[in-house]
Amino acid sequence: MASNWLVCGVCELRNISKQSIIWCSDCEEGLCDYCKDHHTLSKGTRNHETMTIAENRKLPSNVVPILQSCQKHKQIEDHNKCDDLKDIDDVIKGIKSSNVFQDIEKTLNEVSYHIQRIRKDREENLSFLKEQKKNIKIEIRKAKTSINNHLDKLHRAVLRDLDATEVTENQKIRQLLSGLRIRKKKLKNSKLVYQTLSNMHPKCKHSLQQKKWNAI
Repeated sequence: MASNWLVCGVCELRNISKQSIIWCSDCEEGLCDYCKDHHTLSKGTRNHETMTIAENRKLPSNVVPILQSCQKHKQIEDHNKCDDLKDIDDVIKGIKSSNVFQDIEKTLNEVSYHIQRIRKDREENLSFLKEQKKNIKIEIRKAKTSINNHLDKLHRAVLRDLDATEVTENQKIRQLLSGLRIRKKKLKNSKLVYQTLSNMHPKCKHSLQQKKWNAI
């Protein structure tokens, strides 16, 4: 392959620099997108073997040593008598049929498979995480509802106990107040009796006391 294989050879003859997208091993030059179409349709070149530049870039440099020019007189053309230079078509065919190329292709297929498997696994992980998040939210809502119900039940129970305690203590206090009123009334009556006795004549006091003892 010529040293200027990245530049379209036809356009270069017209002093136009355009990037080549294919390489024609028969013409030994690169072709841009426009020249490629003409090259493919032309009667003299339609059967030429071509390779995309992208495919060429993928070829390992250490697979097969490709001589781009004759090592004896440094020429690209007119070196049919030179034994060191290999035809690029033979090189390409040799590459595709070599064990190294097949191993590389196998390795690339395996890498592609593992990438797809890892991608699928990670996508499943994302779906799993999303489902787990949904389930956790549901469980949190259930726990919140259960806790609220339990707190409401405790609240009602505490209020019932508080009401019952209030009723009981009210009854005790009212009974105590009632007893105190009765005692107060008796004490008041006793004081009246005492005052009455204090104001009476001593003989009357003695008579009343005597009647009291007789009544006993």
